[in-house]
Amino acid sequence: MALYVIGDLHLCLAAPKPMDVFGGAWTGYMDKLNSGISGISSEDTTILLGDISWAQSLDDAYDDFAWINRIPGKKIIIKGNHDYWWSTASKFSQFCMDNAFSDIHI
Repeated sequence: MALYVIGDLHLCLAAPKPMDVFGGAWTGYMDKLNSGISGISSEDTTILLGDISWAQSLDDAYDDFAWINRIPGKKIIIKGNHDYWWSTASKFSQFCMDNAFSDIHI
């Protein structure tokens, strides 16, 4: 069992705002994220420290949370200042239930 912590994912899988436009270390950042999570197992916990998605609403963030849901193990999220998709904890919990994102928690 291991604990992983990452912040500032700034996912935009359904929005036209990829971080690659910043160049440098951001080039190919989704490939880097996918590589970085490849060692996580179902026994592990990942804490996501905010600025998770550029989406403006939960519906628009679906693809981003579907990607997060594919990370093995338990995921705990903390709201960031750029998480404009956030409205309330109960709406997020309902969104997770409605979309079978059972391992994502606040």
